[in-house]
Amino acid sequence: FNLDNSEMIIAKKIIGNYAKKIRHIVEYSQLKLEMKSHKKAKNIKFEVKAVVNFEGGVAAAEATEFNPFTAIDEALKKVLQEIEHKIKEK
Repeated sequence: FNLDNSEMIIAKKIIGNYAKKIRHIVEYSQLKLEMKSHKKAKNIKFEVKAVVNFEGGVAAAEATEFNPFTAIDEALKKVLQEIEHKIKEK
């Protein structure tokens, strides 16, 4: 993650909250996030990829936003929804 210390604190808080939500639904072995930043003119876009390995399979999602926290939130929200969907199918 290409964030400063104060931004990392916020990012870790968001990730921690989603980790708890996911843990309530399913036991997972790995929660992985990857962030890339792309400079477009004067703006920076943040691309976040999230992957969760759990007993029933793998859930992955990505989001691209100008705000890094929104990108993290969107990617993890999509992963959470995918996990819930896969659990309901069983």
